Amino acid sequence: MEKFEAVSLIQKFVSESSPSPIRGAKLAEALKRARQDFSAEVFGCRNLRQFISKYVPEIVEEGKAGTDILYRRRDQQQPLFDQRNTLRPTVENRPAPLRQLLDHPRVWKTFASPDSIYGLYIAPGSDQVRVLHPKDHPDPGWREIKPIAAETLKDIAKDFIQTLPDEGDRTSLLHTLDEPKWWLPYFDVLQNLGLKSRWIVYRRRRIAEAFELAVLNSSASEGHAPQQTAVHQSDVKDVSPNELAGDLMRRVASAVILRLTEPELRSLNLPLGYIMDAIQK
Repeated sequence: MEKFEAVSLIQKFVSESSPSPIRGAKLAEALKRARQDFSAEVFGCRNLRQFISKYVPEIVEEGKAGTDILYRRRDQQQPLFDQRNTLRPTVENRPAPLRQLLDHPRVWKTFASPDSIYGLYIAPGSDQVRVLHPKDHPDPGWREIKPIAAETLKDIAKDFIQTLPDEGDRTSLLHTLDEPKWWLPYFDVLQNLGLKSRWIVYRRRRIAEAFELAVLNSSASEGHAPQQTAVHQSDVKDVSPNELAGDLMRRVASAVILRLTEPELRSLNLPLGYIMDAIQK
């Protein structure tokens, strides 16, 4: 079987699939029924997925159904958000990057996964966050947001452990950090200790903070002034780095708290003095 024949059949099956997108297992079955002599290994590929990635750029991975890959034609791929030309250029209608992180699971997963194959970018002028496949290329001027580092995720886990009052709980969790895939036993121990909800709130807040910093860093690396801070050049000398960091943390904390449910809010540990001061105002 020639390579162009396999490519043509794959394009045909994906295009005619109903429902769409088509599962990888179903695509492989249809291809085998059409040509029993097809073998990805013949073309130097480990499997059908690698063959499609290498030779069929018109077909893209839409996501997963369990462990199975979903495929769709590139020109049929659903946009993650509204098209840029539908956004009115007003401050009120600009989607804040942090809000998109919290509202769109795909944006969250891309940023919070250090080994994700997808890229995260901000479109200039709209602050619209886009998730791009490795085969896609960002438009000129798009700023890349680097995903959170694996070590940062582990540091977040370590910091959470230090917030726990019980020494036994801290010891149990610290042991899991030595495992190659530490997050799996770490989460299991959290569940056994009844700390899952508390960890989810803590981790969500810290990842949101890291995202805001990554957005600011993307602005600095591309030579753009961060839109969120709006600090005039004449004022920079009067503002210390600690003050800027403190302002950023307050804005991030405020944005995250507004997104929390009532049970999540009740699980927060806040200084009693701050609460009393707020009540008296």
